[in-house]
Amino acid sequence: MFKKKMPFIDEVLKGISQILLQENHWTGLLFLLGMLIGHWSYAAAALLATVVGTLFARIIKLDPQLIKKGIYGYNPALVGVTLTFLFDKTLIVWALVVGVGGILTVLIHQYFIRRETPAFTFPYILVAWISYLIIHQFNLLEPSTIQ
Repeated sequence: MFKKKMPFIDEVLKGISQILLQENHWTGLLFLLGMLIGHWSYAAAALLATVVGTLFARIIKLDPQLIKKGIYGYNPALVGVTLTFLFDKTLIVWALVVGVGGILTVLIHQYFIRRETPAFTFPYILVAWISYLIIHQFNLLEPSTIQ
């Protein structure tokens, strides 16, 4: 359905579905629904970060086949959900979701792809931990108030 009429939406939803190694836009849509049930900010952050990551991969002309499979979407989605789970939803968090989650994880993932080394969720783990340590060390943000 999305593949022919709206390829970018197909890529974004597949990026979200790649969290559990699926390449299916319906799975991505169901993941988003599940996140939305948990809290709207999780779904918004996952969607925003995945859109930015996928768009960034397109802009810097990374492998179109990998973009179509959603390979550049799942690490940004995971960073987005993690940051909105851990910290209050301020402008700084949303900027980190876009910049750190959406862009930096794509660059790290591409680094591993060029070296023909599987990255899996390592970009997410690296970026999430470094973000958390910096934010926590310098008291930049308050912990999340979501109950």
